[in-house]
Amino acid sequence: MNNDDRVGLSHTMRSRVFGCERKALLGGLMRLRSSREKPALRMGTLFDQMATGRLTIAEMEKIYNARIDESGDYEEWKEAVVLRALFRLYKKAYPDFETEESNLRFEHPILSPSGKEHHRVKAVGEIDGMDIIRSRWVMIERKTTGLTIEQRVANIPRDNQLRGYVLGAESFGRKVREISYRVVRKPRLRQKKNEGWPSFLA
Repeated sequence: MNNDDRVGLSHTMRSRVFGCERKALLGGLMRLRSSREKPALRMGTLFDQMATGRLTIAEMEKIYNARIDESGDYEEWKEAVVLRALFRLYKKAYPDFETEESNLRFEHPILSPSGKEHHRVKAVGEIDGMDIIRSRWVMIERKTTGLTIEQRVANIPRDNQLRGYVLGAESFGRKVREISYRVVRKPRLRQKKNEGWPSFLA
């Protein structure tokens, strides 16, 4: 097997291996996916596209309108309302970096303690963003979460994804000195009995 044939081992793939090897095999190696898209993953992907200027609020809402036209499930409009609110909160809380580079893909060999490259797998991933601030490389990590900010921050020391992305940045010559960890929390509100849609969505 030559280097071009190595399987890309991403953070998601590693998490699947630890959680369920069979799911990792089906999803990572055989490229099979669940027929039902998880709302959290869908919202995270769309939010990232909005935060990096690749998708406007109007375009996001158009995507949901098309989904609703196809499925007839008007409950999905709640996701659109949440995404719109999260995006506005994000833009208010976190100013744009003027020279930010977004969605930087990387891949690099996985080495044994002796320095030998693994011949079957390699590390791959995508960094949300990077910029130079005060002559230092800053890595940007965006998260939408249902956890409290305190819970999310408490998890940072154990976040292997961040460690992997720092190594990923080094693979193309950038030594990360700071991480701008940008967290927005999804609302935990539930629609009350006899509460109409307009008041709930507001």
